Amino acid sequence: MADKTNIVFSEADVLSTDREKATYLLEKAKEFFEASETVPSFNCALTALEICEKNSIEDLKNRAFLRLGFLCFHMSDFDKAIEYFQKVASSETDPDRLTSSYEGMGVVFAKMNLTEKALFYMKKSLEIREKEGLQKFIQQSCNNIANVYRRLGDFAKSLEYLERAKKAAESAGNKRPLSFILNNIGEVYRETGALEEALSYYEKAIALKREIGDRNGEAPPLFNFGLIMKEKGDTEKSLEYVREAFEIYFSTDNNLGQMNAAKTLSELYEEKEEYQKALYFSRIYAEKMDVIFNEEKTSRIAEMDARFEVKLRERETEIYRMKNEELAGANMMIEKQNAELAEKNEELTELNKSKDAIMRVVSHDLKGTIGSIIPLSQMLAHLQNLNAEAEETLEVIKHYVQRALVLVEDILEINKIESEDFRLELAEMNIADLISEFAGDFRRLSGKKGVNFELSNEGGNCICMVDFNRFWQIMQNLFSNALKFTPRGGRISITHKRELSGDILYAVVSVEDSGIGIPEEMKPKIFDKFTEAKREGTEGEQTTGLGLSIVKRLIELHGGEIGVFSKTNEGSVFTFRIPACP
Repeated sequence: MADKTNIVFSEADVLSTDREKATYLLEKAKEFFEASETVPSFNCALTALEICEKNSIEDLKNRAFLRLGFLCFHMSDFDKAIEYFQKVASSETDPDRLTSSYEGMGVVFAKMNLTEKALFYMKKSLEIREKEGLQKFIQQSCNNIANVYRRLGDFAKSLEYLERAKKAAESAGNKRPLSFILNNIGEVYRETGALEEALSYYEKAIALKREIGDRNGEAPPLFNFGLIMKEKGDTEKSLEYVREAFEIYFSTDNNLGQMNAAKTLSELYEEKEEYQKALYFSRIYAEKMDVIFNEEKTSRIAEMDARFEVKLRERETEIYRMKNEELAGANMMIEKQNAELAEKNEELTELNKSKDAIMRVVSHDLKGTIGSIIPLSQMLAHLQNLNAEAEETLEVIKHYVQRALVLVEDILEINKIESEDFRLELAEMNIADLISEFAGDFRRLSGKKGVNFELSNEGGNCICMVDFNRFWQIMQNLFSNALKFTPRGGRISITHKRELSGDILYAVVSVEDSGIGIPEEMKPKIFDKFTEAKREGTEGEQTTGLGLSIVKRLIELHGGEIGVFSKTNEGSVFTFRIPACP
């Protein structure tokens, strides 16, 4: 990767002007990104940004911010992605780039499950695009908004925006996006049980994809059409469509598509009592499941590698900038500079050690977990009926996969917030407004488990210096913890108030539940990293022993503290406080 970027930098150096150099680097960043080469893309975009900032090339600077924002999103560094998009939104006047920044923030917030904020920015982008007549992007905004509503289960709203996306794509003559929109409309109708309407839109999507010659794109609507015919009991018709979808997935080496299609074909042939064919596709299903799990493991490790390489590049840039500033001064500063450079190099060494340690932990746990999944999936492949034993095995598979994913995310998070260069993005915010904003999601999640949710404001408004995303993380962790250990029919309440302690005003937040409580022997350990004081939730929910340690660290970074009061079988109350603004 370093060789590639060095070649690009050499090519850029021979160009006449700084604008030409920055433009060239941004084009190469785009090429690398489209080729899924994240680190070279980031290096090119970051260098372009440095040239733009040094020479006040404002329009290209925002292009660099946008590229860096989408790269950070691709690497799951959501906080940094939001930071880059906000820089564009705060200074951009060009409608195209401005709406791209809003759309970027919306996509990031949707990935973080902050659905209200996601919809706010997506709709803001759509409003400007419609006002400015940016037709080719209107269907993109509408489609993204529809996807958020679909995840929320609001299918009427999802269809409303999909119809708007369809109208925009037809108006602009964009047949390729239109074919995807038609398939998405079919998906919504299928999820709501309107099968005939779903079939109609799948047929339209297939016909349009054939018209534009998008053979690979035919597979999803073909497969979806086949699933509905299976549900309607038309085995022959279902086989026809699913087989065609499987052949396309096979020709494009789409492992996920092959796995899903092979599973369905196995079931269909079993219904026809053609057991040899059923066994054949069942084995393909098992093989592809194994491949996909290994791909996910490799992808996550590659993502970690990319994030660490990017962090090293940012550190190196900081060192070189410091070096140039120091050399511009007097000779008496050289000794101090060398000491600072040595300290930074030591930090880089420690960062590499940290990277290696985390990689060993993540790789080991993923390897163990995936290793347990493989024989289970192979056993399923030899079963001709999904009997009780198969169902039980599927549950075990889900258990291991969920445990692995939660563990990976928590390990990455605790490493990030404990790093020396981690900083909060603080701003003045009203704690009462923030918690009220979060309450919608909390109430919905409580309802899913059958737990009552209450919100109480005992102290009115209270302005504090907080990092919005990290404050959400604190509240979401405490709420999820309460929900995990509260049985159905129980209660969770969140209260917040103002409290004066000495000369300092605090915002005090409590999360109380009526759950199973915490045994006395566990209490001293619950905030420890990788604590053994962990249990399954009331419905078998998994814990990693990292969540409360993350919460404690984030509250301390806000200048606050947290405590707990709990009795076995009588519930728990987690209370934290952070300083309020004078």
